[in-house]
Amino acid sequence: MKRCLLHILSNVSALSQFRVESKLPSPADFVSNLQTIEMPTKEEMLSPVLSFFCSLADLMIYISGALGILAVVLAGIKWLSSSDDPGARKQAKQIIVAVFIGLILVLLAKSIVELLLANLISEELTEVCK
Repeated sequence: MKRCLLHILSNVSALSQFRVESKLPSPADFVSNLQTIEMPTKEEMLSPVLSFFCSLADLMIYISGALGILAVVLAGIKWLSSSDDPGARKQAKQIIVAVFIGLILVLLAKSIVELLLANLISEELTEVCK
């Protein structure tokens, strides 16, 4: 036990010979380093956010297109199966017309938003959505 303690103490005393000096930066160095940091531009900060929303808008267009196709198919089946009922045929026709109007509005909405973004934000950012 005594031998172990002597060994530990000799190692500690040997390590105490080495000093690690850390130099802290002066306040002037700190300020000069802050002045050399380049801040990101508006385009660099908005690009990931705009890219996310453009991807989300594209996803919504794909989903609305798929739902529109499904609605047209179901309305077509209803139209074909209602040979005796003119009311059901008229309702199926109204569904088909409403779906096409809705799809046109969805596509126009995306175009209008892109046009507004091109006027409100720089042209480089609108390229993210294309």
